[in-house]
Amino acid sequence: MDFEKQAGMVIRKARLQKKYTQRGLAEKLGVAYQYIQKWEHGVWLPSLKHFLKLCKVLGLRLKDFDFDVDTK
Repeated sequence: MDFEKQAGMVIRKARLQKKYTQRGLAEKLGVAYQYIQKWEHGVWLPSLKHFLKLCKVLGLRLKDFDFDVDTK
């Protein structure tokens, strides 16, 4: 599985644990809900600005995104 899809799974799981809808999370981050959809489906990764906000709102830490990524 690629990094984008793995990150999306982490984001979705954290969002659901906090009981946020995609629209609710989008409002907290100041983005359109379609961005949340794209992030969760691994289509896009959030920008650094949005990634930091996302981590704060969802209570995520960098180590929550501990992936085995092939760098070859």
